[in-house]
Amino acid sequence: MGKRSLKASSRGTQLAKEAFEKKGWTQEQLAEAVGLSSRQSVWKFFTGRPIERYLFKEMCFQLDLKWEDIADLPQGERPGSEDSGSLNQLGVQGWVNWLRSQLREQILTQCNTLQSPLVQTQPLLEQIYVLTNILPQPSNQRWLEVSDFRTVQTPMERPTLGSFEQQAISGMEIVAQHERLMILGKPGAGKTTFLQYIALQCIQGQYKADLVPFLLPLRSWMTELPEEENFSLFNVVLRLGARYNLTIEKTITLLEEGKFLLLLDGLDEVSEEETETIFREINQFLTTYYKNPIIITSRTGFQKYYFQGFTYVELAEFNANQIEIFVQKWFIATENNPEEGLQKAQQFLEQLALPHNQPIRELCVTPILLNLLCSVFREKSTFPSKRAKLYQAGLDILLQRWDQARGIHRDQIYRHLSLSS
Repeated sequence: MGKRSLKASSRGTQLAKEAFEKKGWTQEQLAEAVGLSSRQSVWKFFTGRPIERYLFKEMCFQLDLKWEDIADLPQGERPGSEDSGSLNQLGVQGWVNWLRSQLREQILTQCNTLQSPLVQTQPLLEQIYVLTNILPQPSNQRWLEVSDFRTVQTPMERPTLGSFEQQAISGMEIVAQHERLMILGKPGAGKTTFLQYIALQCIQGQYKADLVPFLLPLRSWMTELPEEENFSLFNVVLRLGARYNLTIEKTITLLEEGKFLLLLDGLDEVSEEETETIFREINQFLTTYYKNPIIITSRTGFQKYYFQGFTYVELAEFNANQIEIFVQKWFIATENNPEEGLQKAQQFLEQLALPHNQPIRELCVTPILLNLLCSVFREKSTFPSKRAKLYQAGLDILLQRWDQARGIHRDQIYRHLSLSS
C-alpha cells in the first residue's frame, strides 16, 4: 500500500460500518459530505480497499471515528504523535503552514473537479476555467429608464440588466479589494466554480498565501457537526483544526489573528427554516472573529437578510472574448490532441456566428449552458436543427437538473414551473 493511500483493517471496517449505520446516511450522502461526485471510493472504504489518504481520513472524520483506529497500518507506526509534538513548538504562522500543507492535496483534488449534470467525463477546472468578471453593483439594485433598453446592446447583441453603463471588473481584482464580499449570480453563472478557483489560488500561494482556505457548502453545514454540539460556524472551524491535531486553543488563536479565508457557498441552497439560523451564526461569528476574510455566494434575488459590512456584487455574463477563450480551452481539454481541439473550437465558433444561430449565441453568456453547447457540438459537430429541444434542455438544467445533481431542494416559485409552458 503506497504512502498516499490507506485501507481499513478488518476490525476497522466493522467499526466504520457500525458508525455508518448509526449516522443513518446512504453511501451517496457520505460521498457528498467528503466532496465526491460518486460513491466508488466510499464502496472501497467499506470493503477494505485502498483509497487516497486524505479521503480515508475525511470519511473517518465524517463518521466521528479516529482514522488511526480504522486504518490497516504497519506495525509500530504511530501517526499523529510526532506531528502533535512538533506543533507545540511552532508559532501562529507555523500552525497556518501546517494546516495549509495538510489541506493542500484535498483542495487541489476537490476544487479542481467540476461537478456537472451535463457530461460523464468533465475536464478539470484548471484546464477550462476562464476568470469571471464582476459587476460592482448587482443588477437588482440599479435604477433604469425605459430609454436605456432602446439604446444599449451587449456583445451578445441583446440588452440585459447587468449591461447598462456598468463596467465589469476582473473577479480577482474585486476579491482582493474587499474583506467581506457577497457574490450574487444567476443560475449557472459559476458561483461555486469561482469559489473553487479562489481556494485553489490560495492553497497554491497565488492569493492570500498566509491564510488557510476553508470552503464550506452551506447546505452541508448541518451535517458537519454531531447532534450534541452547538450549531455554529465556530464549531465547524474548531473541528477543522482538530482534524489535523491542532488544539482548541491553537485554532482559536488562528481565528483571533484572522488566519482563515472563509468561503461559504450557496446561501440560497439552505432550507428556509435554516436560513435565519445561519444568518445569525455568521453575524455572531464575524462580530468576535472579525479579522477573518469571508466570501459568501448566493443566487441573485435571494436576499432575505442583509449582512452588514459586506460589499454586494454580481457575477457578470460571459462576453464574446470570454466565450471564445472558454470554447478553445474546453475542446483542447476534451479532444485527443490540442490540434484537433483547436479545429473543433474553430468550427464551433464559425457556426455560432451564423445569423440564424443568434438565439443560440444568447445561451452562451451563461457558463453552464455554454458547457452544454460544447458537449452537444462535440458529439454532433453541429447545433441541433430543432433548437427548441436545446432550449428545453437548458431550462431543465437551470431549473431542475442542476439542483437535483447536488441534492438541493428549493422552495422558490420557479421550482414549480413547467418546461412546456
